[in-house]
Amino acid sequence: MGLFSRKEKEIEVKGNTDSVSSLSNQLINQRQAINVNRFEHKKLDRQELKEIFKAGVARRIYQIKAGYALKCEMKFEGGSSDEKFYKNKLAPIIKEVAEFQLGFGRGIIVVGNKGDDLSLPLDDSFVPATAKLYHFSGDMISVGEAGRALDGERYYKPISYLVRGHAMHWTRVVDFTYVNPAEDDKPFYQYGGMPEAELIYNQLIADGIIQRSNATIIEKASTIFYKLVGFKNNLRTNQSGAMVAYFATLERLRGIYGAGIMDAEDSVESVSQQINGLKEMDDVSLRRLAMVTGIPVPMLVGENVKGLNSTGDTERQIFNEMLDQYRNDYLIRKINSLMILLGRGEVSFKQNQGYTPNEKAAYDRQVLENALMLQNLGEDSEDYLVKNGIINPQDKMDIFKI
Repeated sequence: MGLFSRKEKEIEVKGNTDSVSSLSNQLINQRQAINVNRFEHKKLDRQELKEIFKAGVARRIYQIKAGYALKCEMKFEGGSSDEKFYKNKLAPIIKEVAEFQLGFGRGIIVVGNKGDDLSLPLDDSFVPATAKLYHFSGDMISVGEAGRALDGERYYKPISYLVRGHAMHWTRVVDFTYVNPAEDDKPFYQYGGMPEAELIYNQLIADGIIQRSNATIIEKASTIFYKLVGFKNNLRTNQSGAMVAYFATLERLRGIYGAGIMDAEDSVESVSQQINGLKEMDDVSLRRLAMVTGIPVPMLVGENVKGLNSTGDTERQIFNEMLDQYRNDYLIRKINSLMILLGRGEVSFKQNQGYTPNEKAAYDRQVLENALMLQNLGEDSEDYLVKNGIINPQDKMDIFKI
């Protein structure tokens, strides 16, 4: 018989078993983090999303992302007329819908002429010049019908949207959705996207706990111990209730703006205490928020970059890359769909966004030098200048001709 019996060797470890397990100490196996932990995702209901949408930290994140992503230079295929139309009519609506997209996972813009039945498909009778625009947040939207045919154009996509009891056909809707959930979970999200709040929910909760504790710590920076004669006897005879209520009242009165009142025969000791780790906890919470959202901590809290010889270039680069990804993945295609519906040309974001004037000048100079080299090689230098935002597509001309 060996040192270990067969029963002892067959240790049942729940969870991930693709790792080293001890044959002699089951406690070690039970304490392994990979065996006793698992990932869980909480789907937030609409009411909680509304509360988060109004909260300080989350609201600031939505405003930073949507505001900075859309506060940039754009190129318009239709020229100055499209640019004027976009800035005057579409820009405020798209900005608000982008915040809905982040806050609720979806925001929609619905087009139609006055008197149209929005539940019917868009047809040739639609006049873009007189179109009315309606926009709604994801908390008001549900899907009446979704496509089920695998070879259909609308497979697992909404066919009919419902907003406050009004049906809207998908051909009239530009659906700004955020992060796609797993395909099996799409019906639970009304075939839309996951909101930013679900991605950073744990960090928002942690930040709220730390924020809530700050006021109490400031109010009660020291702990008072009341020495009462016969307190243990009162506890043994269950006669301490009135006494505890008395001192609870005193504690509610105590703070930096008030003083407590008590019997002169009682003895009180005040013990000053230092709260350790509060700043570290706050920093961890903010860093986790910054990591998940892609917004560097200095830009999230609105402070200067810290550290010796720190210029903020790295933070600005990370921030710009996050904005570029957000524009390309979740904004530009939807904006172009809306522009086409309204009979306008497509738009695109210029490449050198978020840079200082000196960096923009250096970028433009490099593009012009490359264009000259392309011209010398017989290539299309004008198209290169258009793609890099140096000249307007409508104003194409050979700037190198004398």
